[in-house]
Amino acid sequence: MFNLFLLAIFNLNSAWACFAPPQSAMVPLEEMVQSNENIYVAEAVHVGRTARVPVFKFKVIETLKGKSVSTMKIEGHRAKDEKSFSDFDGHKDETFWSNNTSGRLINDPSCEVQPTFTKGTRYLIFPKQPYTYKSFEIVKTNDDKFLQKVRELVIAQKK
Repeated sequence: MFNLFLLAIFNLNSAWACFAPPQSAMVPLEEMVQSNENIYVAEAVHVGRTARVPVFKFKVIETLKGKSVSTMKIEGHRAKDEKSFSDFDGHKDETFWSNNTSGRLINDPSCEVQPTFTKGTRYLIFPKQPYTYKSFEIVKTNDDKFLQKVRELVIAQKK
Protein backbone atom coordinates (compact mmCIF):
# COMPACT_ATOMS: atom_id res chain seq x y z
CA MET A 1 0.00 0.00 0.00
CA PHE A 2 2.82 2.38 0.90
CA ASN A 3 4.46 1.72 -2.49
CA LEU A 4 1.26 2.70 -4.30
CA PHE A 5 1.10 5.90 -2.27
CA LEU A 6 4.70 6.82 -3.20
CA LEU A 7 4.07 6.00 -6.83
CA ALA A 8 0.96 8.21 -6.87
CA ILE A 9 2.84 11.12 -5.29
CA PHE A 10 5.77 10.73 -7.69
CA ASN A 11 3.46 10.68 -10.71
CA LEU A 12 1.52 13.70 -9.43
CA ASN A 13 4.73 15.67 -8.86
CA SER A 14 6.04 14.66 -12.27
CA ALA A 15 2.91 16.02 -13.91
CA TRP A 16 3.53 19.40 -12.29
CA ALA A 17 7.24 19.57 -13.04
CA CYS A 18 9.12 20.63 -16.11
CA PHE A 19 12.30 18.59 -16.16
CA ALA A 20 13.77 20.08 -19.33
CA PRO A 21 13.26 23.47 -20.97
CA PRO A 22 10.80 23.36 -23.87
CA GLN A 23 12.48 23.55 -27.28
CA SER A 24 10.05 26.32 -28.26
CA ALA A 25 11.58 28.56 -25.57
CA MET A 26 15.12 28.29 -26.96
CA VAL A 27 14.74 29.84 -30.40
CA PRO A 28 17.79 31.64 -31.88
CA LEU A 29 17.33 35.39 -32.33
CA GLU A 30 17.48 35.23 -36.14
CA GLU A 31 14.60 32.74 -36.12
CA MET A 32 12.64 34.87 -33.61
CA VAL A 33 12.87 37.89 -35.91
CA GLN A 34 11.99 35.79 -38.97
CA SER A 35 9.00 34.02 -37.41
CA ASN A 36 7.37 36.97 -35.63
CA GLU A 37 5.07 39.00 -37.85
CA ASN A 38 5.13 41.85 -35.33
CA ILE A 39 7.92 43.21 -33.13
CA TYR A 40 7.47 46.23 -30.86
CA VAL A 41 9.17 48.45 -28.34
CA ALA A 42 6.49 49.26 -25.76
CA GLU A 43 6.10 50.51 -22.21
CA ALA A 44 3.89 48.82 -19.63
CA VAL A 45 1.48 51.59 -18.63
CA HIS A 46 -1.37 49.84 -16.81
CA VAL A 47 -2.05 46.60 -14.96
CA GLY A 48 -5.56 45.12 -14.94
CA ARG A 49 -6.72 41.68 -13.99
CA THR A 50 -8.69 38.82 -15.49
CA ALA A 51 -9.96 35.88 -13.49
CA ARG A 52 -6.64 34.11 -14.13
CA VAL A 53 -3.71 36.53 -14.19
CA PRO A 54 -2.82 40.20 -14.46
CA VAL A 55 -3.20 41.83 -17.88
CA PHE A 56 -0.65 44.48 -18.79
CA LYS A 57 -1.52 47.29 -21.17
CA PHE A 58 1.37 48.61 -23.23
CA LYS A 59 1.84 51.88 -25.06
CA VAL A 60 3.71 51.08 -28.27
CA ILE A 61 6.68 53.39 -28.70
CA GLU A 62 8.07 51.90 -31.90
CA THR A 63 6.97 49.27 -34.40
CA LEU A 64 10.07 47.44 -35.59
CA LYS A 65 8.19 44.98 -37.77
CA GLY A 66 4.58 44.38 -38.80
CA LYS A 67 1.30 46.06 -38.06
CA SER A 68 1.46 49.46 -36.34
CA VAL A 69 -0.67 49.67 -33.22
CA SER A 70 -0.79 52.29 -30.47
CA THR A 71 -1.53 49.93 -27.58
CA MET A 72 -1.54 46.22 -26.85
CA LYS A 73 -2.45 43.91 -23.97
CA ILE A 74 -0.54 40.86 -22.75
CA GLU A 75 -1.30 38.49 -19.90
CA GLY A 76 1.63 38.12 -17.56
CA HIS A 77 2.79 38.22 -13.99
CA ARG A 78 4.30 40.97 -11.93
CA ALA A 79 8.09 40.83 -11.93
CA LYS A 80 9.35 39.81 -8.49
CA ASP A 81 12.86 38.42 -8.55
CA GLU A 82 16.11 40.20 -9.43
CA LYS A 83 16.46 38.49 -12.82
CA SER A 84 13.01 39.78 -13.84
CA PHE A 85 14.31 43.36 -13.62
CA SER A 86 17.57 42.75 -15.51
CA ASP A 87 18.49 44.29 -18.84
CA PHE A 88 21.86 42.47 -18.78
CA ASP A 89 23.70 45.83 -18.65
CA GLY A 90 22.03 47.08 -21.81
CA HIS A 91 22.42 43.52 -23.16
CA LYS A 92 26.20 43.96 -23.23
CA ASP A 93 26.65 41.12 -20.74
CA GLU A 94 28.02 38.12 -22.64
CA THR A 95 25.93 35.76 -20.49
CA PHE A 96 22.85 36.97 -22.36
CA TRP A 97 24.42 36.13 -25.74
CA SER A 98 26.07 32.85 -24.69
CA ASN A 99 23.11 30.60 -25.52
CA ASN A 100 19.42 30.53 -26.38
CA THR A 101 18.41 29.75 -22.79
CA SER A 102 19.66 33.10 -21.50
CA GLY A 103 17.09 35.83 -21.05
CA ARG A 104 14.85 37.45 -18.49
CA LEU A 105 12.10 34.85 -18.57
CA ILE A 106 11.92 31.29 -17.29
CA ASN A 107 9.51 28.43 -17.89
CA ASP A 108 6.97 27.55 -15.24
CA PRO A 109 6.26 24.00 -14.04
CA SER A 110 3.95 23.41 -17.02
CA CYS A 111 6.91 24.00 -19.38
CA GLU A 112 5.50 27.26 -20.75
CA VAL A 113 7.42 30.52 -20.66
CA GLN A 114 5.49 32.96 -18.49
CA PRO A 115 6.07 36.67 -19.14
CA THR A 116 6.74 39.02 -16.23
CA PHE A 117 6.39 42.78 -16.40
CA THR A 118 6.70 45.92 -14.31
CA LYS A 119 4.55 48.99 -14.87
CA GLY A 120 6.63 51.89 -16.20
CA THR A 121 9.24 49.63 -17.83
CA ARG A 122 10.03 49.50 -21.54
CA TYR A 123 10.27 46.14 -23.34
CA LEU A 124 11.27 44.76 -26.71
CA ILE A 125 8.23 42.58 -27.45
CA PHE A 126 7.99 39.50 -29.67
CA PRO A 127 4.26 38.77 -29.16
CA LYS A 128 4.04 35.45 -31.02
CA GLN A 129 3.32 32.42 -28.85
CA PRO A 130 4.79 30.18 -27.66
CA TYR A 131 7.05 32.70 -25.95
CA THR A 132 10.81 32.30 -25.80
CA TYR A 133 13.22 33.22 -23.00
CA LYS A 134 13.93 36.46 -24.91
CA SER A 135 10.39 37.41 -26.02
CA PHE A 136 10.07 40.31 -23.56
CA GLU A 137 13.45 41.82 -22.86
CA ILE A 138 13.79 45.10 -20.95
CA VAL A 139 15.31 47.88 -23.07
CA LYS A 140 16.17 50.97 -21.07
CA THR A 141 17.89 52.94 -23.84
CA ASN A 142 17.82 53.22 -27.62
CA ASP A 143 21.44 52.03 -27.81
CA ASP A 144 20.62 48.74 -26.06
CA LYS A 145 22.66 46.02 -27.82
CA PHE A 146 19.71 43.60 -28.13
CA LEU A 147 17.47 46.30 -29.60
CA GLN A 148 20.18 47.29 -32.08
CA LYS A 149 20.70 43.67 -33.16
CA VAL A 150 16.95 43.15 -33.70
CA ARG A 151 16.78 46.35 -35.77
CA GLU A 152 19.68 45.10 -37.93
CA LEU A 153 18.02 41.72 -38.46
CA VAL A 154 14.68 43.29 -39.39
CA ILE A 155 16.41 45.54 -41.98
CA ALA A 156 18.42 42.59 -43.34
CA GLN A 157 15.25 40.49 -43.77
CA LYS A 158 13.58 43.23 -45.79
CA LYS A 159 16.32 43.04 -48.43
